[in-house]
Amino acid sequence: MSAMARPCKLDTVQFRRRLTPAQRAIILAAGAGDMTRGWHEVLDFYARAHNEGYRPGLVTNGSVKQSESDAG
Repeated sequence: MSAMARPCKLDTVQFRRRLTPAQRAIILAAGAGDMTRGWHEVLDFYARAHNEGYRPGLVTNGSVKQSESDAG
């Protein structure tokens, strides 16, 4: 993943980032050739995965990390 040009802001309404060819291909495939539709499809997919318990970074090399909230 490339470094971000600016710090993240919670009120961001527009993303202007260069995509790698692989990232562009994924978004185009998700949207059947439409980048905007693909972006919305990817967001929808992540929302569903998150609602089902997916959390990036919790699984490393086949082992599950215990989160701080579970450690307690």
